[in-house]
Order: sequence, then structure tokens, then C-alpha cells
Amino acid sequence: MGLAERRRALGYSQEEFAHALGVDRRTVGRWEGRTTTPQPPLRPRLAELLHSTLTNSTPWWDSHEQPDRSRQGRRLATTTAQGTSTT
Repeated sequence: MGLAERRRALGYSQEEFAHALGVDRRTVGRWEGRTTTPQPPLRPRLAELLHSTLTNSTPWWDSHEQPDRSRQGRRLATTTAQGTSTT
């Protein structure tokens, strides 16, 4: 189960989940879209909110599933055309 599915199953909106972690809602969206992963200091709290542990299984951000890069490719092309960094 991915982050979005787990978050929804626990009744969190993206906004509520982001607030509980002290991050912006767009950050949660990036995690769910697999364009970024949570920073290590956030992972224990993230596991707590998801009713999981960091050691009981491979966390979703370390899984070998390939992200959907179709949206990211368009975003990178747009950002690069504007002359800004995407990382």
C-alpha cells in the first residue's frame, strides 16, 4: 500500500497529514507522486502517523516500485525551459 492509500485509510487529508508532520501539503503530494522522499528526520514521525515502524518492513520510499514519471517529465521540461533548477 502506498502513502496516499495508507493516509486515506487512516482518515487524513493531505493538508492534515502535512500539518501533523510540519511540512507543506505540496510536499506530501511530492512524496505521494514519488518525485521526492521524506527527509530522514521526518521518517520516525511519518511511521508513527501511519501506524507503522521503520524496521518492520521496507518503507514505501525505499521500495523498488517505479514512480510514474510522466508528470515529472513535463514539469522538468517546463522548469528547465524557465532556467531554474529542478532539484
